[in-house]
Amino acid sequence: MPAIETFAEWLDADETRIRANGLAVLADLAETYPEKLRPYAPQAREFLEDDDELVKYNATSILARVATVAPDAVEPATDALREALSVDHPPTQLNACWALGRMGAHDARPELQTLREQTEVEDVQAAATAGLMLLSLSECPRCGDRIEPHQVSVAVYEHTKARWECPWCDYSTVVRPE
Repeated sequence: MPAIETFAEWLDADETRIRANGLAVLADLAETYPEKLRPYAPQAREFLEDDDELVKYNATSILARVATVAPDAVEPATDALREALSVDHPPTQLNACWALGRMGAHDARPELQTLREQTEVEDVQAAATAGLMLLSLSECPRCGDRIEPHQVSVAVYEHTKARWECPWCDYSTVVRPE
């Protein structure tokens, strides 16, 4: 945990590589401790405007991971994440798909659908499928409990089919989101 503050200080560096590396370490930490990186979501959103693609990529990594526990903290980045879907950097697009899906950004469905249909990058196609799947959920057909996108476990098969699991019961299913 002490490393978070150290690497967060790197975000103020003038040199792009130092900022990118600081964001990369914070993104790695966000995978295990997303709730601890929540306070850095506004700063990560600002980095989506950076000219350096590695900086943008690492910022989307942080936002996608924070969205798993605090989608409301990522919501102010919705427009910037939607724009990130069209950048020419597949890893950034992939993270944007997951972030938008996890935070329940229903307005992004058309962009996710277009990206899924038009990209030739299978990982991005799979991430767009996952994002669409997350946005299509509202309640579990078995237990009837309300499902929030950030609560759901999703796995993608064949780049266009997604398996999701209810966080409340043992229900799971494989579907092809429209």
